[in-house]
Amino acid sequence: MRRLHIFLLLQTRGVQVVMSEKAIVSIVDGQVRFQMRVYDIDARKPVVEAHIRLYAVAKRRPVPRPMRLIQPNDDYGAMLFLSFPYVVSHHIDIYSMLHPPIRKKPGSIDPSGLFLRQVDSVNGSREDFICHICGESYPTHQCWVDHVQYQQILEKKDEYPIEGTHLSVTDEDLTPPVDPAKNFRRLKEYFRKEISEVICVVEGIE
Repeated sequence: MRRLHIFLLLQTRGVQVVMSEKAIVSIVDGQVRFQMRVYDIDARKPVVEAHIRLYAVAKRRPVPRPMRLIQPNDDYGAMLFLSFPYVVSHHIDIYSMLHPPIRKKPGSIDPSGLFLRQVDSVNGSREDFICHICGESYPTHQCWVDHVQYQQILEKKDEYPIEGTHLSVTDEDLTPPVDPAKNFRRLKEYFRKEISEVICVVEGIE
């Protein structure tokens, strides 16, 4: 009877933290987000100190790779308060496993095997673009464009040669790349061809 009781207890605890049956992809504040919801249904014995991790598995290389989270912020441990339904958000940015491949623009950094978040450059925590002419680095593409355009004015006034200077940067180089993730039809096709599954891990203390 004791073994049966323990089994039933574990089975009950296993269904305490519930998740939405489907994840959604939507545009929130200009960001394409992969979102799901998680909730602790037991108010009497809640799970505390909970945190969450997401992993994407590609069909061509079936190895789980981390998906960075912006809500809850994984820079602070991705902590959850499960007593209320919580929406978990992953930004499908240019570093995301869920993002269709794009042609890199001049100055784009190489992640070098790290799992980065584009939002960190937007708020100034990291610089995402390096000027391939002078080597200065900038947090966003627009900051780099402003730098190049200003330098072009100065170099044109001082009659700098075009080759090897900011004057050699073309309008095509300055045009920001079109984000294919905002084309939901293309994104859905990419998921179907390349993504096998998304694994969600929720941990906490009972």
